[in-house]
Amino acid sequence: MARVFSFLIACSLTGELDAQTATAAKGKEVSTTKPNFSASGTASLISHFIHHGLSMSNKNPAINAQLLLNMGSQFKLGFWGSNIRNVTNPDDNFWVKYLGVIVIDFSKDVKTLLTVADNRFYTSQQRNGQSFTADFEIKNKYTATIELNNNFEGTSQASQYISAGYLYRWKGPWFALINLGYTNQKSDGINNYIDIRTEAIYHPLPKMKFKFGLTGTSDSGQMNSRGAFTYYLAGDFDF
Repeated sequence: MARVFSFLIACSLTGELDAQTATAAKGKEVSTTKPNFSASGTASLISHFIHHGLSMSNKNPAINAQLLLNMGSQFKLGFWGSNIRNVTNPDDNFWVKYLGVIVIDFSKDVKTLLTVADNRFYTSQQRNGQSFTADFEIKNKYTATIELNNNFEGTSQASQYISAGYLYRWKGPWFALINLGYTNQKSDGINNYIDIRTEAIYHPLPKMKFKFGLTGTSDSGQMNSRGAFTYYLAGDFDF
């Protein structure tokens, strides 16, 4: 994840100091907002893809991948994709998000990602729509998410999702995560629900982690039982 750097420009009260002299005097890099087009991404192998407590792969393995290009010091463009199955129709096979991401670090302890996504589902396209997500991370321990969606579960009705989590470092590369979420939506045919997720995480390398998770919802019977309690295994690889 790219960080937000602060740059100091030295100015003399008695005259102008050129950029090169100021850089050498202060030992700082000159700031730039020009795109450098460097890429960052993540690939995940998952035994069962769960999103906000709901099954998206019909208890089948999935591959999630994300690629972002740096368009400046804080702005990124890219996409995220995953294979899905039997979400709206039996022949559902792919979910793609076209992303715009703003990275904000309010301090060394508070990190924020603001994401605008255009969601495309294949083959039915019934769930196509836009979403806005704000992700917060505090002191590398606490997480929070607020997400607005204008087409929840293909109902053409809006929804709001909020969640909060806590990451506990148990010992060495071993971690534990607990996350509680709530989906509030306007469709008369779907009940609001709570989802809970717990994970045991093994993080042997900075760009590699493995997870064992348990997840479920407070109303597992609706939406074709896609919110039933289940487990999953996952491996995440950053590049």
